[in-house]
Amino acid sequence: MNKMFARYKIFAAVLLGCGVASAHALPINFTSTSYTTSAFADVDGTSDGPFAGASPPDPLPLISSASVVVDPDNLARANAIADTLLLAASSEAASSGTIGSAAAVSTFLGAFATTGAGLSLQASFEDFIDALGGATAGSELFVLLQVDGLDLFQDSFTSSQIISADFMTLPGLDGLLDITLVSTAAANGAGSAFNLASASISLNSVPEPASLALVLGGMGLLGVSRASAGRRGRV
Repeated sequence: MNKMFARYKIFAAVLLGCGVASAHALPINFTSTSYTTSAFADVDGTSDGPFAGASPPDPLPLISSASVVVDPDNLARANAIADTLLLAASSEAASSGTIGSAAAVSTFLGAFATTGAGLSLQASFEDFIDALGGATAGSELFVLLQVDGLDLFQDSFTSSQIISADFMTLPGLDGLLDITLVSTAAANGAGSAFNLASASISLNSVPEPASLALVLGGMGLLGVSRASAGRRGRV
């Protein structure tokens, strides 16, 4: 009976008072977190990966990379990164007669307990695509927020945007935040495509995309991939 009442209170608050949730939100500390990354690349049946990482047990930042390079015009690359409440993935494929594909996946799963009347989900999703010829690339962000076994928020996104949702909840309820970021690229015949995607996430606080930019800059993912794409574009 108490659980049924708690669930009713969640739904009633969402419907009637979600606009004031953020004003009363208290800090959320995750009781447990896990991250995974995976990367796979293939050109004409020659593959690299899939390579996967998980934290725990591995320390953050977590990085998985895969690469198959036949020559500058026939290649596939994938990179996945996970850091504290930050996910990134990139994929690249180029072809001048081969079939190339790449896929990168980064995930976050966090458990928490509600702390008060307010629960505010914030996410910053950034997606960059550059494609030439018949090649394609893209990314998708999947977001699931559960409290007391109920889905408060479940959606997917394929273009850059700020995601914001506020809810009213009772304190002391078990919650789960599940985030998956996927980046893919494919080239068949002639063309090249590149995708870079990132997501910073938070509960009852402001996401910090700048921290992710530092991770990406340190790896040089964007600069290396864009330089190679530029060379192919000038051929």
